[in-house]
Amino acid sequence: MRSIFIFGLFFCCSIGATFGQQADRALNRQRLFDRFDKDRDGVLSASERQALRAFVTNRSKQSTDRDATAKKEGLEKLYKTSDGPYAVEFVKKHVLRDKKRDKDLQLRITFPKEGEQFPLIVWSHGASGTKDNYQPIVRHWVSHGYVVIAANHSDSRALRPIDPTKRLGEATFRDWENRPEDVRFILDSIASLQRDIPKLDNKINRSVIGVGGHSFGAHTAQLVGGTQTKGFTGERKSHADKRPKAFLLISPQGRGPQLDEKSWAELHRPALVVTGSNDGGRNGQDHTWRLDPFEFSPPKDKHLLFIEDAYHGFGGITGISGMGNSGPENPNHVAYVQSTTTAFWDAYLKNDSAAKLALAKSKIKTLSDGEASIRRRESETPKRSTSKKEFDQGTSLDKRPVGKLKTKTRDLVWTDRQRDRDIPIRVYSPVSPG
Repeated sequence: MRSIFIFGLFFCCSIGATFGQQADRALNRQRLFDRFDKDRDGVLSASERQALRAFVTNRSKQSTDRDATAKKEGLEKLYKTSDGPYAVEFVKKHVLRDKKRDKDLQLRITFPKEGEQFPLIVWSHGASGTKDNYQPIVRHWVSHGYVVIAANHSDSRALRPIDPTKRLGEATFRDWENRPEDVRFILDSIASLQRDIPKLDNKINRSVIGVGGHSFGAHTAQLVGGTQTKGFTGERKSHADKRPKAFLLISPQGRGPQLDEKSWAELHRPALVVTGSNDGGRNGQDHTWRLDPFEFSPPKDKHLLFIEDAYHGFGGITGISGMGNSGPENPNHVAYVQSTTTAFWDAYLKNDSAAKLALAKSKIKTLSDGEASIRRRESETPKRSTSKKEFDQGTSLDKRPVGKLKTKTRDLVWTDRQRDRDIPIRVYSPVSPG
């Protein structure tokens, strides 16, 4: 009964016009129901229904207001904001078998219908996302002459049930180290993909590769690019693959227990970071946290697209609604991302001089009335403080007890099974004088 009630509201007010897959629509209906079921009795009372109707009416009005403003005038003057000359085809599901990891990797492969030897982009979805998301940017790139391969990582909601009433738990992020291995396995499998899928025959130029991702996917992409993680005892680990030439990091992660200001020292290859003023982190960080990969990596060929008032979903680049801090739909924000990311790929995967000029002397700030801007790193010196107090969420692990006895430490991981999360701990114990 409750699903029928909410579905009717969505249909009548048209706030759920395009949720993508049926699972996404059900997920959002459930979240909306639970938001207004204040007494958690599984039934909406009269007052709870009234509050829900008011919310839906307001959202509908906001949608109408956005439609009235639509795209800003003049954005067609930006670099390749319109679809490109290539018709788009795709293979919805192809499964690669990784015998070494005893794993099946599901892929969606999108490619130009005509032509051959296109650069390859391997795309990594955000936490609990799917290979089928991000069509607004994926199809845009393909229409301009790229092959895009996206995988369902182990945290994908396509592979396991997600409770829409709960915040994504630590278990969602536990398999982070296998994500770069997914990318590596895809790159190892290009020849077999072109052999096994006739439509892909000679489509991919295996020497020209880019890797990109959004949110948790940006974490994956920057690790493949050379960003190093640090362990509890300070040891550093590289997850890099030498084959990709450029990296797109949309809403990347900054400093914390796993990353510090030295983590990006080996991210030498070209990278574009994309963030916005409402693009905060899941643990309460503001948007400046996401600038770290841009500001702490070596400066050559590092770019930043910054969008005022942009949320984590950048106006709709994921192709679905209501996920996390995705924010409202905004066709202007989508256009900024489509244009700038295409210029970045063209500049570093196609060596296109017009694209390089578009990045260096972009008109985006003028044409967006200051809403979007592009920066390029010219200096080795970070713009912001690097103090551990401000940025290192792990400082409490480094506070050693003071006393007369010498101490020894041991780093462990305690599993809280009730909350399904792993908690790093440091155990201090005295060393006997004798």
